[in-house]
Amino acid sequence: VFNNLQVGTPGETTVELHNNTDKPVMIKSFKVSPKDLIVNLKENTTVPPGKYVKIVANATPQKKGYFNCSIILETDHPDYPKYTINGYGPVKASPVFNDNE
Repeated sequence: VFNNLQVGTPGETTVELHNNTDKPVMIKSFKVSPKDLIVNLKENTTVPPGKYVKIVANATPQKKGYFNCSIILETDHPDYPKYTINGYGPVKASPVFNDNE
């Protein structure tokens, strides 16, 4: 969840992706939406059993309303070859930028 988003101002949120299996899980690749969502992930990241990876996402919304985003992970786990993480948050108008619609 993104909190306190404002038009034209960067916002950040963090999520922990836990590996609750007894085998390492590799995040082979990932896609973000919207395309200007910035995450700290790297392709071919391995998450050891019982550990987690902290994913930090940064977004700069361009209009007020509601912000939605997603990260689609491709893994080597047979039960979760694709795993989607969704993000969201309300966006307030900016006192500086005029594009508040």
